[in-house]
Amino acid sequence: MNTWIPSASFPILCTQRLLLREFAVEDIPAVFGIFSREDVNTWTETDTMRTMEEAKARVINRMNLFKDRMGIRWAITLLDNPKDVIGSCGYFSVRRGTQTVETGYDLHPDYWNKGLMTEALREMIRFSFGPCSPVPIHRMEALVMPENIASIRVLEKLGFEREGRRREFGFWKGRYQDVDFYALLNRGGDPILK
Repeated sequence: MNTWIPSASFPILCTQRLLLREFAVEDIPAVFGIFSREDVNTWTETDTMRTMEEAKARVINRMNLFKDRMGIRWAITLLDNPKDVIGSCGYFSVRRGTQTVETGYDLHPDYWNKGLMTEALREMIRFSFGPCSPVPIHRMEALVMPENIASIRVLEKLGFEREGRRREFGFWKGRYQDVDFYALLNRGGDPILK
C-alpha cells in the first residue's frame, strides 16, 4: 500500500555544495529567470515563459505537490546562498498503489557542466528511496528526449537504465516528439544510495 505521512514537514536536504528546500513565492523571479530562456526549454514540453504570471503558476504548482501529497519538488540553491534558486528537482505523478514516481529536474545554464544536478539528484534519490521518505518508492522513472545527451548522461551516472522509446509520445514545439524511457529501481543496497 502506498501511504503518505500526513504530518511530515517538507524535507530539507543538504549536499556538499547544495541546499534543497521548499519553494516559496519569493522564488518566482528566479523561476522566471530559468524558464524564460530558450536553451532551458529546448528539452521540455513547455514553451519559453513570457510572463511572471507563468512563473507564479509554476511555483504554486510546485508548492502544492507536497501539500496535495502528489510528490515533492525541491528548490535547488547553493549551500552558501540558500535564497537564490538555481534549479529544481523532484518527483511527481505518484501512481497510488504502485510505489512508482516520475522524476523531473531543471537547472539554470550558468550552473550546467559542474556536476550540480548529479549531486542534487543523488541526494534526492537517497532520501526518496530511504526510510524517511513520506511515501515508499520502489521505482523512479524519467522521460527524456533522445537528443538531450546531457540529461541522459546524468541519468546513467545515477544508475537509471533505458527501457525503451515512446515514439511520438507528445506534441510540442510544433511536432510529435519521441521520448526515451529510463527507470531506477530501489534495491536498497545500490552504490548510488551510499
